[in-house]
Amino acid sequence: MGRVARGNSPFEAHTCERTTFGEDRYCCGVEWDCCCTADGQDGVHSTFKIPLKLDKTSVCSIHKQSILKKLFQEACLTIWDEAPMTHRHTFHAVDHSLCNVLNNDEDPFGGKTVVLSGDFCQILPVVVRGTPAEMIDACLKSSYLCSHFRQVHLTENMRVRAVHSAETAAELAANSDFLLQVGEGRREVNLQLGRDYMKLPRSMLIDDPPEEEVDEDEVIAPGAIPSGLKRLIDVIYPDVINQGIATDEYFANCTIFTTTNVMVFSINDAVAARLDGDAHEYRSIDMLHDDDD
Repeated sequence: MGRVARGNSPFEAHTCERTTFGEDRYCCGVEWDCCCTADGQDGVHSTFKIPLKLDKTSVCSIHKQSILKKLFQEACLTIWDEAPMTHRHTFHAVDHSLCNVLNNDEDPFGGKTVVLSGDFCQILPVVVRGTPAEMIDACLKSSYLCSHFRQVHLTENMRVRAVHSAETAAELAANSDFLLQVGEGRREVNLQLGRDYMKLPRSMLIDDPPEEEVDEDEVIAPGAIPSGLKRLIDVIYPDVINQGIATDEYFANCTIFTTTNVMVFSINDAVAARLDGDAHEYRSIDMLHDDDD
């Protein structure tokens, strides 16, 4: 299992390359939202035919006479990234299905080698309105498969090694160390406010403009943009109205993360309001009619 910025992706790419070198075989790399094979890219649910609604009895729609069976027979290795955020029922469905189509009930995943990578300090499987105990029960560590894996830790920060600027490397190392402190419970907290309140590094804070006084009890009218959000946008996107600077790469390198879709829409609307030109709304389909689609 790799920790924050500990080189999961370089490790996985190198492992796939070494595994398939000189062999006419497949190495299948799987993520929660992406499955990359030698033939292209597809979603993990589509590749393994995993049901969208899972329970402890779920199996994948893989038939013994299908092309998928041949693919899994020839696959010498499967690398499953972001494993800690995947519900254990997903792994169980794949395990049961591979054991069935490969006619091997003795070994996990039908005897195929599987590498699971990820960080348990990050997001665990989402359980709607679930308790912490229910989230832990849903994760990989509560699976019967967990005991079959040998745990390997990646400890060297590959992102720091990849940059040429000493200043950038120092910033990345400091940010990585901060995330590790949070994940391991070593970060200083304010017990008066609660254990969920921790002290942030000064470098992560945005100073208020000296000419403005921030009202912590500010009443926000419907549709209005809070002053704190305005200030955040000013700092993150100072050149958003400059068409020569605000390119796709500009927005890719300057991103505001938040926890809910409501806040995402609010931030997007606030940033879009600063842009010139007419707004166009493009709708997409985000649902499936059935599990086999």
